[in-house]
Parts: sequence; structure tokens; C-alpha cells
Amino acid sequence: MDQPTPPKILKICGFLALALLAALPLAPLATRFGLLGWQSGLPLTALAVVGSGLLLCVLVFLFFRPALRAVRPLTAAIAGVALAPVMAGALVVLPAGDKPVIHDISTDITDPPQFVAAPARRGPGANPLERGPEVDALQSSGYPTLTGIESSLAPEAAFARALEVAKSLGWEVYAQDAAAGTLEASQTTFWFGFVDDVAIRIRPAPNGSRLDLRSASRVGRGDLGANAARIQRFELAFAANPD
Repeated sequence: MDQPTPPKILKICGFLALALLAALPLAPLATRFGLLGWQSGLPLTALAVVGSGLLLCVLVFLFFRPALRAVRPLTAAIAGVALAPVMAGALVVLPAGDKPVIHDISTDITDPPQFVAAPARRGPGANPLERGPEVDALQSSGYPTLTGIESSLAPEAAFARALEVAKSLGWEVYAQDAAAGTLEASQTTFWFGFVDDVAIRIRPAPNGSRLDLRSASRVGRGDLGANAARIQRFELAFAANPD
């Protein structure tokens, strides 16, 4: 039996579904490699997700139209293509749905670690590194359990351990001062190539030393929880080996 000829609207939907699916990885990668600015890459990625969601609604409507009963398998296949970007977007956005819209996280909001070398690397268009009371309040409500590391290691040993952990996580350490107990590093994300800066401060404590970390995004108003997650990964890695 001959296959029914798909109507023009399904051909258009199929083309749009494939285009939006392709845009989902291509826009972030084009941003990472400098072909697009992040101001264009982010909206294009959002368009791929939102556009696919709208297209999916159209396809569901078409699927249940009696006049298109014969091409329901094709409609369902196109809907599956449109569903992929929607699911990818949900996996990124939903876990961060309750995260505060801030881009600077510190384990010590009263006396956060300071960036000394970072400003020269961040560039003129980067987010400012001054923290205000609004950021502190949002962090306190969004990440109430985020604290520094209390270690039994002496400050010198804790500094060496922190340097080792930072490098093991793939961070680029661009400033270190063992005498002052400070490190500065950056991490570049795979998607978009966003660069976030990290400051680590080690101070003597009664039972060894205390480490505080601060992670700040160079661009973007919010971070979807990325900076806090980075600090938590460091803390887990630091604790992986006994003191």
C-alpha cells in the first residue's frame, strides 16, 4: 500500500523540528568557539527549547485531527524530534528552578575571599565583583547549608591540598600565594565556554585550618546554581582523602 503524502504543514513542522534540534547544541558550541557572542547564543538556545515546546503543542493538535489520521505515525515521529530539546531544557532549568538569580557565591558572606588577580582577566564587560547585602540575603535563603571547610591540616598542608584539588577538577590556577594562603583559578564550561572565577582562602584555625571559597561568573545575571555546585564539588574532593 502506498504511503499517504504528508500535507504541507507536516513538512514544515518536520523542517522546524530538525532545525530547532540542531540549534540546541550548535548555538552553545558556536558561542564557545567565538562564532557567536553569548548575548546571541543564549537567546538562540532558549529559542530552540521554547520553539520546540510550541511546535510540540501544534503537533499534538494535528495528531488528533481526524483529517490527518492517515499520517499520525509521521506526526508522532516529528513530535518525538520536537520533544528532545524540550526535555533537554527541562533537565537544565527545572533542578535550578528554586535557585536565587545571583552569580557570586561565597562560603563566607561576612568576609568573602577577595579576588586580586581576577579583575585583570575578567575584562571590562564582566560582572562586577562587589557583593551587596541583596546578594548576601539571596544566597543565605537559597543556600543555607553552604559553609567553608574545617580541616585538621595545618595551613601549609591545606594550601597544598587545595592546589592539588583545584588542578584535579580541571581548574586553571592563575594566582597562588602560599604565604597568604590564597589561590585564584578559573573554570570554563563545556557548553557556551562561560568562564567562572574562584578564590580560595586558607586561614589558621584552632584545630588546623579553615578554607573558604568564592565562585563568581564573569557574565550572566544568574548561574542556575553552577557556582554553588562548583564549591560543593571542591569540598567533596578535598574531603575525599583523609586529613
